[in-house]
Amino acid sequence: MTSKICIKCHVNQVISNFHKDKIQNDGYRTVCKTCRKDIRRYHYVKNRDKELDQMKCWRESHPDYMQDYMRNWRENQKDDRCNSCE
Repeated sequence: MTSKICIKCHVNQVISNFHKDKIQNDGYRTVCKTCRKDIRRYHYVKNRDKELDQMKCWRESHPDYMQDYMRNWRENQKDDRCNSCE
């Protein structure tokens, strides 16, 4: 199988435009990546406060991960500085 039709936009697209999904018979989601992105964006805008609270709760319950993540981020930012910032 090389292509699939998205049930939201009804466009026949290459299979690489669909996320994998073990539950589906063909192994791919029924909605293409572009439509899924639009769905998630709409949901985030509609439920912004709830989404932010969930993210904050996750960050607070995983302090070790966040500490490592921020340490790596800061180290990578040092490489991206211009000469006048150093």
